[in-house]
Amino acid sequence: MRFLAGFLAFIGLMGVAFAADTRGPDAVVTEMYQTYFDALNKADATGAMDDMPDVLTHAGKYATPELAARLKKAESSEEPVIDWDFLVDGQDYKDLKLLSVKVTDSKPEAATVRVGTSNMGQASETDVLMVKTADGWRVSDFVFWPGKAESLTLSGVLKEGGL
Repeated sequence: MRFLAGFLAFIGLMGVAFAADTRGPDAVVTEMYQTYFDALNKADATGAMDDMPDVLTHAGKYATPELAARLKKAESSEEPVIDWDFLVDGQDYKDLKLLSVKVTDSKPEAATVRVGTSNMGQASETDVLMVKTADGWRVSDFVFWPGKAESLTLSGVLKEGGL
């Protein structure tokens, strides 16, 4: 009887360990940006540049499997496909801040999250396109400078680079 109770408790814990992420799309996007900004700001403050996360690897953790695979290919490409850090909106950074995260469009299986950031005192916005998967909300694309003439998508940049 004790074995059965222990086994059932173990199965219950396994269910918790493999449960889907139930957070909303804005919470997932907030975590993606905030953990990245915190790591970069810390590396900058301490001079421990080896501790800097790579933008493609970091974003890939939050991406759909399809986008993650494309980001991994971009990372291993001989020629840079993406030559700027799209989470900080620049090649350089200083004093990164996450200003706002707001769901601007939401359907049961998809959402758009508008992210306001500041890098070196310069504010910018990015739309993060999210899809709901069995594992929770995942990033399917980024729209840089939404609503502006120079607006572009990460998937478009990757496609232009042959990925």
